[in-house]
Amino acid sequence: MTIKQLGGVFGRNPTFNDVDVEGSLTINGAVIPSPADTLVSSDIGVTVQGYDAQTAKTDTAQTFTAKQDFDFAAGGNYVATFQNTTDATPYNVWIKDAGSPADGYPLLVVSNSDGSSPYFRVDSGNGDISAGKNIKFLSSGLGIDFSVTAGTGTSELFDDYEEGYVTGITMTPSTSGTITMLAAYTTLSYTKVGRIVTITGNLVTSSSSSPVGTSVAIGTLPFTVAAGDQTAFAAGNSVTYYEGGGVYSSTPIRVTESATAITWLIDASTVSGVKELYINLSYVAA
Repeated sequence: MTIKQLGGVFGRNPTFNDVDVEGSLTINGAVIPSPADTLVSSDIGVTVQGYDAQTAKTDTAQTFTAKQDFDFAAGGNYVATFQNTTDATPYNVWIKDAGSPADGYPLLVVSNSDGSSPYFRVDSGNGDISAGKNIKFLSSGLGIDFSVTAGTGTSELFDDYEEGYVTGITMTPSTSGTITMLAAYTTLSYTKVGRIVTITGNLVTSSSSSPVGTSVAIGTLPFTVAAGDQTAFAAGNSVTYYEGGGVYSSTPIRVTESATAITWLIDASTVSGVKELYINLSYVAA
């Protein structure tokens, strides 16, 4: 049906209420779709939908020729939610690069309000990923997985890194007597990379009282030693200490599974008066 304004009975600005249309209604030659083809809210799915030339509903690709700003009012946790509700249907949220991308341009950016401080960025062309903030894992045991590279190890997941201090160090002769520490030098530093723990630092004794024994226990370990760890007995674990007269000596130090102490393998009676000790040891944590 076509209605043309010709003046006369309809006047210059006709208004129609409750118009019944038999057949198809056209406006400027375009056919208006039937109710079965009319878009409703439930039609809005994973793509933007519109009408094709035959007026049937269809999924239509959208092309933006200028920057689009989407501003949302406050009050919700999410401004958009994408969910694939059918397991067998491989829907994705896909941001595609240009046909011939140029390196260095941002393909995806998450930033503060004015864009001056990017939090996360994926560059066009080379696909480099940059983080402007720390990367924080939400569950223990997660990390960076290097299993895509060839290897023969039992794990290629880098799931731990930690820095800290072993404070309140004490020294105890294995048999009897006491050794007193200089208060300002009772702390060691440790670094844990994966399962490897390295402990270093400078300790100073201030006095002793009849120390006796074949070894001296030094403080406690920040992490439990792995069962069967042979590196705990390696010669590379040592104490270098000052004996006086500008002479330094080095003796073994070890950690064991059955004890929480670091054991300095030395005649305890020689640890008398003031001693400067430089600790260096590594072991595998459980």
